[in-house]
Order: sequence, then C-alpha cells, then structure tokens
Amino acid sequence: KNYGDGYHRAGDETGSRPFLEDSILPGGVRFGNLIHDGLEMFGFAELANGQLHIDKLEALIRSYRYEIDTEPVRALLYNAVSTPLLPPETGEDSFTLAELDHSRMVKEMEFTLHLEPFTTAELNRILANEPTVRLLGRRDIEGYLSGFVDLIFCHKGRYFIADYKTNNLGPEHGYQPEGLLQAMRAHNYGLQYWLYSLVVHRFLRNWYEDYRYDLHFGGVMYLFVRGMNPERPGSAVFFDRPNQDSLMELDRCFGSGAE
Repeated sequence: KNYGDGYHRAGDETGSRPFLEDSILPGGVRFGNLIHDGLEMFGFAELANGQLHIDKLEALIRSYRYEIDTEPVRALLYNAVSTPLLPPETGEDSFTLAELDHSRMVKEMEFTLHLEPFTTAELNRILANEPTVRLLGRRDIEGYLSGFVDLIFCHKGRYFIADYKTNNLGPEHGYQPEGLLQAMRAHNYGLQYWLYSLVVHRFLRNWYEDYRYDLHFGGVMYLFVRGMNPERPGSAVFFDRPNQDSLMELDRCFGSGAE
C-alpha cells in the first residue's frame, strides 16, 4: 500500500513500528541485500526527511524480483536512519544516521587483511570471555581475509562502525538487550565485529599521526533494523566498544599484514 506521493512527512505514522509486522516483510539473504543496497544507495537524510522518490525504491525492489508494497520497506529504511543509536544508559548524547555528516562516512568499505600464520587457539584465548563470540575449532590459519564494512563514520571526533542486520528475531522482546546478545552469539557476529574493529584501528593508526584508540575509537553498532523504533533510543541496536588491551593483543596475533 502506497501513501500519496510516497514521501514521508514529519509526524506521519508511516514511519512507525506497526508497518514492520513479520507477515509483511520477507526474510532471507535476498531481502537483506535489498535493505543493504537501500542504505548504501540512498542518502540517510533523504530517507529520513521525505526526499526519496518512491519510484527509486520501487526500482530497487523490482531489481530483487520482489512483488511487495513499497511502504513497509520505506518504513524500515526510515526507522533505520531515524532511530537514535545510543540508549540513555550509556550517558552519552545519542544521534541518528540521518544526522551524520555525509562527507565523514564511508559506506561499504572494502578491506583485505594479510594474515601471518597463527592458530585459532590464540584467537580463542584472546576472545574467550567475550559473550558474543563463539570459539573456533583448532586449525592453523594464514593467507588473506577480505570483506566489506557496511558503514564507518566519524561523529564528534570519534570513529564508529555500523553493520546492518535484517534478522527476524520474533516478537518485540527479541530485540531487547538479551535477545540481541543471543543473536550476536548465535551467528558469531562478535568475532566479525572484532575483526572489523581491528581493520578500522589499523587504518586510523596509519592515517592519523596522533591517533589514540581510547580517544578516537567510538565503538561498534549492530543495527537489527526490523526492531528499530525512532521513539525508543537504542532500540534494536547492539553496541560495544572492544576492550583496548584485547584488541591490541589481537593486532599482534594477526601480525603486521597491511589492510
């Protein structure tokens, strides 16, 4: 169901949670890729303030061979960029993706890590107490590790990593902190974000002469977009700032290979 010209207006209920019922939006990797593409292609402010023409979104949906209404997809994207990312208990001023400076972000940053020989036992030891990390079976590792980071941005002098997830975590309580923690561990997203953090740490260390992790690295955010709600800061966002000592140990474990 489309609403008028397909734009979102401030105060319009179409940006709210009711449009995101599980029966409306499909699941699976293909839909996840659609949402990732939407957040990469469209400006965050464009998604938040109603400047996105509905025909652009319709074209994206058709490119993934879906025959679904545009409105729930638009609402999902709106919620993702309009929800304050940090909950009140962090004691920090929260902010939304739509408020970020577009010139101080990189979407879909590609990276390659050259791994000097090490064993997974070393990795398991370093991350043994991390609740979001599932330990790996013992094996020797070397070679190259490549991938993409969904979003890296700078806000008030600190650098953050954001990753978008479209996992269906069930009823609303699945998007509460305990549910998010379980999802992070079940899919071993914890190991993923430790590697992302290492990539960004190395990049910043090489790029900025006065770089200090404790001052310049803000943390990692996993946005479970189906549960995000602009009226609830931090909703469906898993946030962590990796322990500095553990990250430095991980850095030594991986050797001096360049990104």
